[in-house]
Amino acid sequence: MFYTVILSYKKTFIIFIICLIINITVINITAFFNNEKLMRILLVDDHDDIRDIYEIFLTSYFKCDIIQANSVVSAATEILKNTKNIDIIVSDYHMPEANGGVLYTYVKKYLPETPFILFSSNVGIIETDIVFKNFFKDNPYNSVISKPCPADEFAYIVGNIYQESNSCLLKRIYPRKHERYNMVVDASIKFTANEQTKYTKVMNLSNGGMFVRLDDHFPKPNSFVEYNLLSGNLSQPHGRGIIRWVRDKKANYLLTGCGVEFIQ
Repeated sequence: MFYTVILSYKKTFIIFIICLIINITVINITAFFNNEKLMRILLVDDHDDIRDIYEIFLTSYFKCDIIQANSVVSAATEILKNTKNIDIIVSDYHMPEANGGVLYTYVKKYLPETPFILFSSNVGIIETDIVFKNFFKDNPYNSVISKPCPADEFAYIVGNIYQESNSCLLKRIYPRKHERYNMVVDASIKFTANEQTKYTKVMNLSNGGMFVRLDDHFPKPNSFVEYNLLSGNLSQPHGRGIIRWVRDKKANYLLTGCGVEFIQ
């Protein structure tokens, strides 16, 4: 009888401990989601209205602290040197005194783990400015966004970069609503006609296709490719496509390459 009572108490105690552990786990998970970390973003652009507009965009989507800078000098010497815990840097390229490439050089040297988003109307600059040569390899969370960019698309890109680089979840992260994604990403493209694989950049991504940047060895229209998008937080990073057109000579500011339509 005595041993039966002891065993009964032991079982009760074990059940109590298990319930306590489960309860603590649930409390911790709830606390994790209810105490979302304040995202801190440095927004660098020489146009006041652009900074203000995109600050409104971001603060309407996320719990975040936006720090504005109107020049590279201000961003580097006044803010980055004196402000801790900058989570993401969003910068224009063409600015007086110094351009976004100069700022990226500073960030790459002193803050290499901080994601850098180049936000420019001339996304082809990552092909011509040598400081961006290894842009996506320097930090896997670096990104390029074409200006102007819809509010939900801009917030989607920034939010996903923050989530992945901080290994956390945001309470508000919306699906993309726009068909075209204002991004430039690294990719490997296998041309099935000659079994050649090229590592290059793709632009003008949409649900239906993309532009593949090429300098030489241009493929023929109606040939097939297999693609692997190496960055960009896209829902379909792998697949097949058919080349619909080829631009083998530069026209004005248009880059050489080919247009690919996605196929199943």
